[in-house]
Amino acid sequence: AVVSTQSTGSKKRRDVGVRLKWRRLADPWVIFPLWHLTSAQILMTYHMPLLEPYVQKEFDASVVWAGTALLVNTGVLCLSSPILGLIVDKFGPIRMMVASCVTLPLVYAFIGPNPLLTFVTPSKVQVILSLAFLGLAVPMACISTLPVMFQVYSARNSSTLPILVINTLVSLYCASFPVGIFIGTAASGFIEPYASFGWSTGTLGMIYLAQSIGCGLYCWRVWRTVKKSENQQMEDDTVVDNPAATNIIQNF
Repeated sequence: AVVSTQSTGSKKRRDVGVRLKWRRLADPWVIFPLWHLTSAQILMTYHMPLLEPYVQKEFDASVVWAGTALLVNTGVLCLSSPILGLIVDKFGPIRMMVASCVTLPLVYAFIGPNPLLTFVTPSKVQVILSLAFLGLAVPMACISTLPVMFQVYSARNSSTLPILVINTLVSLYCASFPVGIFIGTAASGFIEPYASFGWSTGTLGMIYLAQSIGCGLYCWRVWRTVKKSENQQMEDDTVVDNPAATNIIQNF
C-alpha cells in the first residue's frame, strides 16, 4: 500500500511538472520569434512565382534567366548561413535578430523596386543584387530564432532547458518554415492579378517594417530580461563559491 501511494504521488508530481512546462512554452515571450521566422520565409518565397512573368515582361528575359536569379537568391542563403552562425557566437542571437529586423524590410523594398523609390531604376542588375542581399538577410532571422527562444525560456523561468522544451521548440521551429513558404506563395497567387510586381513586393516590405518595429522592441525587452537573469546567476554563483558571503547572508 505504501509503494502504491508513493507511485501515485510520483505520477501526480510528474503530471504537474509536464503541465507546468507546457504552460511555460505557451508564454508569448518564448514563442514570438517563431512569427519572425515565419514572416522571413514569407518574404523569401512571395516573389518566386511572380519573378518569371515580371522579368519576361519588363526585360524580355528568358525563363532560364529568372531561374538563375532565384539560384543566386538561394545560393547566397546557403553560403552565408555558416558565416552568420559564427557571427552569432561572437555577438549573440539577439543582436542578429535585430539586424534581420533592419535588413529584411529594407532589402525587400528594392526587389520590385517599390515605386515610391523613384531614384531606383528597374534593371536586371537591380533584381540580382536585391535577391542576393535578401539571401543574406533571411538567414539572420533563421539562425537567431532558436537560440533566442532558448535564452528567453531559461531567463523567464530561471531554469535549464528540459528535454521536453527543447524537442517542442525545435519541432515548432521546423514547422515555421513550411508555414511561411505556404503563406508567401499562396498570397502571391491571389495578389498577382491586382497589383504590379513593384507595388506588391514594395507594399509587403512596408507591412514587414511594422513587424520589424515590434520585433525590435521585443529584442530590447528580451535583452534586458536575459541580462537580469545572467546578473542574478552571477550573484548566486558568487554566494555559492564564497563561504564568507554565505555566512553573512545566513547571519543577516
